[in-house]
Amino acid sequence: MPTYEGLVVVLGANGGTGREVVARLAHHGVATRAVARSERKLADIVKPGTETAVADVRDVESLENALRGARAVINCIGTRVGFANTGKGVADFFGFGEDGADAVDNRGTVNVLNAMKRVGAEHLVIVTSMLINQPLNPFSLMMKPFGDILTMKDKAEKAVRASGLRYTIVRPGGLTNQPPFQKGIKVAPADALSSGSISRADVAEVCAQALWTPAAYGKTLEIVADDTAPVSDWGAFFASVPPDAIPAQATAAGV
Repeated sequence: MPTYEGLVVVLGANGGTGREVVARLAHHGVATRAVARSERKLADIVKPGTETAVADVRDVESLENALRGARAVINCIGTRVGFANTGKGVADFFGFGEDGADAVDNRGTVNVLNAMKRVGAEHLVIVTSMLINQPLNPFSLMMKPFGDILTMKDKAEKAVRASGLRYTIVRPGGLTNQPPFQKGIKVAPADALSSGSISRADVAEVCAQALWTPAAYGKTLEIVADDTAPVSDWGAFFASVPPDAIPAQATAAGV
């Protein structure tokens, strides 16, 4: 069982992937603070020993309060569009409203980075998406009218890489609700995969292992399930992907 010294804040802890991350961190005995936008969203995920906080990535002050004392942050927040975001008007249905991809995925990530620096958090693990730089992929084309989500996630990733913080970017394929460790995990560098799915529980385990495995630092990982055995050597798993090449002139506005 790995040991991890310090508090980990999970943003979007009420979502499907966020819940799994909280569960995997608890399994590993990691001190965790689960964060969502309301107490109601946290009510059914609170477990003994898990701290909670209310914050919104669009509100830097609330983020700073929620992140205070954290060593690391796992950001599982992502925009919901279409029928997953019903009842909030046409703009949010199409991902261009106040809950849209630019506000949440893009500018929200910049807010997270700024808040982390102000409170002294040192490592961000962020869950984004496969297909970010594959504009001709049918799924990418389908999502373009919905807040241009993949472009906004690309902007968020660039801000993370330019932030100067330790980071790991995790890009899963299509997400399922299968139990963890039923299959192996295929891992590849950014923009190498174009299809596949993976369980949220396995994504959560990748995020957790990235906290204490140095071979995961400074990398963008694309992951999907495959028919190999479940991962047993996480160091080798992360080491199979090269570090990101970050241009010397890279900058992130507001970071």
